[in-house]
Amino acid sequence: MKWCEPRLLVPGVGSFPELHLPIQPRSKPPGKLPTKRESPYLDQVIKSLWDFHHCFSNVREHLRDTAIYSACIDERARSKIKCIHDGEPPCRSCFKSKRPECILSGPFETGRRQSSGTKPRESAPPTSAKLNVHRDSSVEPASPKPSINDIAAGKLTKDVVLGLSPQVLLVAVTTFTQKFPELAFNHAPTFSSHVKEDVTVWIKIAATLALCHRFLPVTVKDHIPSEDELAACSRESLQSIQSVTPSISAVQSLLIMSMYEWGAGNGYGAWMHSGMATRMMQSLDVMKPDRGSEVIETEIHNRTFWACFVMDRFIFCGRSQPLALPLDTMTIQLPIGEEDFAFGGVSHAGRPMESTGPFTVDEYYTVLVKGFEIWSKVLGLIISGGRRTPGMSQPENCPWVTGSPWKKLLDSVEEWRSQHSDRLRFPASGVAVHVSLGHGEKFAYVNLLYYVCILFLNREYIPFLPIQLPEPVGPIDPPLLEASAPPGWWHSRAKDLYNAAECITLIHQQLDELNAPLLTPFAAFCSFCAGSMNGYVTSFPQMNLNRSPNSAAHEELNFLHLEKFTALWKMGRGWAQTLKRVQTLRFHVIRDRARFIGKTRSDFVALYESIHDYAGVSPPIRAETELSANGASTSQLFDGNQTNDSKENAQEMRHNPQPRSSVLGELMPELNPEIFLTGDEIWNQAWPMWGDQQFGTFDEAELQFNYDQDLPTL
Repeated sequence: MKWCEPRLLVPGVGSFPELHLPIQPRSKPPGKLPTKRESPYLDQVIKSLWDFHHCFSNVREHLRDTAIYSACIDERARSKIKCIHDGEPPCRSCFKSKRPECILSGPFETGRRQSSGTKPRESAPPTSAKLNVHRDSSVEPASPKPSINDIAAGKLTKDVVLGLSPQVLLVAVTTFTQKFPELAFNHAPTFSSHVKEDVTVWIKIAATLALCHRFLPVTVKDHIPSEDELAACSRESLQSIQSVTPSISAVQSLLIMSMYEWGAGNGYGAWMHSGMATRMMQSLDVMKPDRGSEVIETEIHNRTFWACFVMDRFIFCGRSQPLALPLDTMTIQLPIGEEDFAFGGVSHAGRPMESTGPFTVDEYYTVLVKGFEIWSKVLGLIISGGRRTPGMSQPENCPWVTGSPWKKLLDSVEEWRSQHSDRLRFPASGVAVHVSLGHGEKFAYVNLLYYVCILFLNREYIPFLPIQLPEPVGPIDPPLLEASAPPGWWHSRAKDLYNAAECITLIHQQLDELNAPLLTPFAAFCSFCAGSMNGYVTSFPQMNLNRSPNSAAHEELNFLHLEKFTALWKMGRGWAQTLKRVQTLRFHVIRDRARFIGKTRSDFVALYESIHDYAGVSPPIRAETELSANGASTSQLFDGNQTNDSKENAQEMRHNPQPRSSVLGELMPELNPEIFLTGDEIWNQAWPMWGDQQFGTFDEAELQFNYDQDLPTL
């Protein structure tokens, strides 16, 4: 009987030759086992199979050495897809999916064998991400790589952060520079070199990614850890370096985390990080820079110092919280222009503090530094009592009198504004031009700062509920001013007030239309302030002599901006809820004017103070009773005995029974009007100013630093 001898070709691998194995065809009819005459052939088959087995063992050993034989157990269980890794977990799929456990089923060595004659060994058993098996003790273990478990547990390492691609870092730094112009210390052209030189710069990178995470495109977010993981890593790392030698990058990291904590609703964390940054910066003695240093390095130090100055005032509370960097004790020069900073050349030395301009957008950081100094004084006056401060009603302290506290601040604001070039002023210069040149956010920030100062100062003296007033006037509730204002003075103040609210709204609107929204804490606070005044003049148009026909539409835009902001930052919740309550109050005032005649600011203390809220505070409830301060019980507001005027107003409102803004209605639950106005604790949600709530006392039992919680549902 003749046998066919087709042969099976086994391709060679590496240095192993290909094999030609004889196989029996399927068509061979069944029969007896080969006879002795066929035994030579059997011997050949057995030998060939043994050779194949030996070859396969060598191939397996070769694959083990190149770390491509093993596979993630999870990947093999789910599908037949290729498992890509470097010989130790996590594999690429687990890393991208942030899967907490990655266990490989095969060997994990990445080194070559010492000699080709090494005896093949058995495969290593499965191991966890923390286990590293080595074939030979004489081979030096490879450096362990960051594990997906470290990321999942919030234990990011230096290697993870520094292992991010340069493209990701560039996007993060660019986003940070655009969205946070108040922290202008990054020198983008040399940033990558600083990453390699500074041993603590990786903490700054982690903090930057945490702060900018909400603004980064999805394609970038897919390649970096989550915001919470980055923030946790930054906090832990900063704690570990507080007692070591200070560095500029450590100071910058603290400032970035201060901004992050502020937006996240952790006021105490923001204050502490800012304070530590200031103390560390002072220890570097940058107020006496080394004249031999390069221009760029000197300016980075200089700008980092001014960033501490700005951040100190950015989170300023106004009362018990002292400023860490008083301006009158500083001798450092103002920042140089943006172009000089970028190119490393100095067309002129940094301007001294008394410089009067004119300043262009190239020198916006100098403008911001001087502006935030004025803003801290404005905020300090208002939240420390404003016109209710003892003695402020006396004739010599009336706001129109030269030398009075209010007039001094207004003069300071206008003098600062006079130092701005025409191209730096809105609306004389539009937002679109500056966005096209790449510095729209900087231009917007300067103008927002100016208009919010104007708004705060002029809002201080307007009546709270001007139901029966035909035109703009001064305060109608105690303490009353002891002198009369010059003719037309209150009309001018009203014009400035509502123009400021309109300009803030238009700046945000134009930025949104140009796809360059400014959704940062201070910008959102400005929108909150504008919304309160746009709503006010919508309900009481006579308080601006009917010069604000678009106020209702602008109020809607303010709500839209706060809605977007609240989706990104926790601190916006308090502002949104305050506007909702103010809007609901106005709704009932218009519907039933007679019931609110004679009501003043003292009847709504907590609500009035919440309009000045600089931090989006969501504080605890206080046990006070409002709406009964002037003898009117809360139950009388809904006793059904309405006057003819109130009935007519109610009929007018019947076709629009809800507050005007549908946006805020979607943003927050609808309020029950009777509960809203009659509950003893509702109007007294403790929404005091940042100074009152956060730093009014350092009594441990009363101190409330965090403001990221929602208010009780009404």
